[in-house]
Amino acid sequence: MRKAIKTYGSHGRSVRVFVETFSDRRRQELVRVEWREHGQRKLESLPNSRVNQAKAKAFAEGVAERLSLKAAPVARLTLHELGERYFLAHPTPETWRPKTRATALSRWKVIATTLTPTRVIDTITPDAVDMLRERMRTLEYAVNQIANHVQMLKAVMRFARQRKYIAENPIADYQMRLSRDQRRLEVPEWTADECRKILAELSPKHGRQWRAHVAIVLDAVLGGRSNALLNLEWRDVDLEARTLRWRPELDKLGKDRVQPLPRDAVRALRIARVWRARIGYSGPYVLPGARGPNKLTNPYRYQSLNYTLREAAGRAGVKWIDYRAMHGFRRMVVGNVLAMTGNLMRAGRWIGDVDARTLSRSYVRERPEEMRDVASGLNLDGKRNQTATVESKERVSH
Repeated sequence: MRKAIKTYGSHGRSVRVFVETFSDRRRQELVRVEWREHGQRKLESLPNSRVNQAKAKAFAEGVAERLSLKAAPVARLTLHELGERYFLAHPTPETWRPKTRATALSRWKVIATTLTPTRVIDTITPDAVDMLRERMRTLEYAVNQIANHVQMLKAVMRFARQRKYIAENPIADYQMRLSRDQRRLEVPEWTADECRKILAELSPKHGRQWRAHVAIVLDAVLGGRSNALLNLEWRDVDLEARTLRWRPELDKLGKDRVQPLPRDAVRALRIARVWRARIGYSGPYVLPGARGPNKLTNPYRYQSLNYTLREAAGRAGVKWIDYRAMHGFRRMVVGNVLAMTGNLMRAGRWIGDVDARTLSRSYVRERPEEMRDVASGLNLDGKRNQTATVESKERVSH
């Protein structure tokens, strides 16, 4: 004999809860949950009691909700539509900083263009990711950049699964494995000698060169990120106290920090101040735009700086290495502070980055002169090589 208690769900996906009594000597009673799934009858049973009836109702309600979600049609979005929803869900500055958003938008544009914007997202499989990697490789993207784009695609597909735009995420467990001879790109730092040669080709008295000269000097001693450096304003500079403030809205990590200014940085800022008066500029930026109708409102562009740097390196006979650019000076600063203090975390604090893993992986580079110093001290007679010792003394004196 059955006694109905409650029914959950809609017609065709209903889940029933009832008490069934068996006519045997013990008069056994069971509280049961019954439903159909994939054409098969499903049944769960518990000894009848008030507690177990409450458990059965909660279980039945959960099953009914799962069946309703499973039965609901999944929207077949395209990559273009998914991208719009993903970026709408990450507004600035609530969740993303403007620079982070710009980087993500740039990467998503490459992904969507490569895989076709009208492609339906439930066709994004590991094979599709392999195709993305191969096409980017043929376009000579660095391994680091390819890996960043793959991570971006995985993040967006996780978002699609969380929002139930797709039933399953086929690339959730995708891993980008590299062979030993396909290591992540290790971009070298600029050396002190290369930096001096480049600066010698950029006159602080030249109207088209002083901005790049000042920017390179500041980067080579302060180690600031390019976006923050180019958006510095005079309100951030205190030449009397010899300090410079990196505002949190310009910092990649959102930190507000004040950095003392070395002598070369003070000289570079004074050069910028002289040019500010000479060109009659009254705007906020330390490095204003070089030309054009918006030069009074826009800062010096990175593209202009990078072009001027490359041209100066060519005139100086310094080899140009792809991807080194301005970031190579930031790496150089870390190496210099590390060599001076022997403390990696202090070097990180100087440039505003205290993640030891990031510092050791992305900033610390092997310097040939350090290996020569090691070699000079490994003689079995305990004497250091005379040549290496002289070279070390010369580096210190400079």
